[in-house]
Amino acid sequence: MQTLIDTSSRAGAARTESACFAIIWVQGVESETQAGRILRDIDSHQGVRATRLSRRHPYLLVVDYDPDMIRTTAILQAINGPGVRARVVGC
Repeated sequence: MQTLIDTSSRAGAARTESACFAIIWVQGVESETQAGRILRDIDSHQGVRATRLSRRHPYLLVVDYDPDMIRTTAILQAINGPGVRARVVGC
């Protein structure tokens, strides 16, 4: 069984909007502090409902989002930075 970190306070909220899950491969995250900062940054975007990072596979991130409010390119921009790369590998 896989353990996930859920940083969203909206995870249990009623959902009436469109829903999509992006599976994102992330490389270059070197600490839990850095991972937490990335997750909080993604989660702060309007249209993102929840972010989850696998503890078992720390290079996999799942983002629950409304595609009518935010695009995966904006999510990737929130992740990509010096030494960190990300790609959408599934939806």
